[in-house]
Amino acid sequence: MSLSGAQDDARRKLHATAADWLARITDPDASESDFREWQEWLAADPVHVHAYEKMERVWALSAQLSPVVALPQAEAGANVDAFNVDVRDAQVIQMPTPVPVTAPARERFRAFAIAASVAVVVAGFVTWIVQRSVPDVFETATSEQRSLKLADGSQVILGAETRRVDVNLGEKRRALELERGVAYFKVAHDTSRPFVVSGHGHTIEAVGTAFAVDSKPERVVVTVTEGTVRVRRSPTSGIAGSGRESMLIHAGQRASVDNSGIRCMVISDASGTALGWRDGRLEYLREELRFVIADVNRYTNRKIVLDGAGIGALEFTGTVFLEHLDEWLTTLPGSFPLKIANDDAQHVVLRASGQAQLAEQLAAPADGGANESHEDDC
Repeated sequence: MSLSGAQDDARRKLHATAADWLARITDPDASESDFREWQEWLAADPVHVHAYEKMERVWALSAQLSPVVALPQAEAGANVDAFNVDVRDAQVIQMPTPVPVTAPARERFRAFAIAASVAVVVAGFVTWIVQRSVPDVFETATSEQRSLKLADGSQVILGAETRRVDVNLGEKRRALELERGVAYFKVAHDTSRPFVVSGHGHTIEAVGTAFAVDSKPERVVVTVTEGTVRVRRSPTSGIAGSGRESMLIHAGQRASVDNSGIRCMVISDASGTALGWRDGRLEYLREELRFVIADVNRYTNRKIVLDGAGIGALEFTGTVFLEHLDEWLTTLPGSFPLKIANDDAQHVVLRASGQAQLAEQLAAPADGGANESHEDDC
């Protein structure tokens, strides 16, 4: 089964099950056994809780719409707005007065919920922005994206598998901690309260600007699309004096922050590169394969594993279209000395097809040198 096909089928089934549970426990005739089984289903997997609360959100939204609900339609090739909702959104909606759920109503809800979940699968990369205050901590699941508006007016778009984003909008400082994942920030201008995003101890500070942050344990990458931000390396991230500790990054520039310091480069299309994932594509220029695979794995439950020393250091240049992950995966052995060593429902394992060829490709100089010519140009 394909990377995307298995994921889509599993998501449809999960949403259908969650819709069934919501209809079942809101039935006036629901029994103690129904509630006990529902609690057991929720406790079995955190994903069940996420799916159930998503269905609650869909139901709450449907109550505020006109009686005839039509999912958004898309022109050919265009993105579709999706009911991509947040596990913590339910409490912020003004719920209508509860109405007994009749059998026909349950069927209508189930059909609506499944249709909404299918829209999420089809659209994939676009979220419905809800004007509200953001909870203190939020995150996204595999393939999920969320678009949020903070209480100060700043906008945040979270990419897939973003973990533990802590928000603290204080009187003197707006602070966000991004543990892992990718996020785009369009910051509301407020000179009295700097907007600071932290990832693995490194900090990115702005007043009114727009930038993307990709936070991984090995490094944090910052791409600025508007204005200027200051990037500071964590004082405990490496040996003092081993690299640049602070740098101003301007629109059209990207900085990579790790234990060795801060490195910067000019990129031709900062906006397109920083937000390509929002439109279903990942773009790379001489990026290490291990980072490319880490990004791709955010969008599939069938994870790709690199098995072997040196494989992750191979450099990849190109575009990965998230709707065609299987096709992209099949091209890797043609571009690199790799082979698919194992392929099952949970993993795809890539290994070197020949150590001599791998060593030769790792030792070969990169073509063009465009990336090197722009290093430290910020």
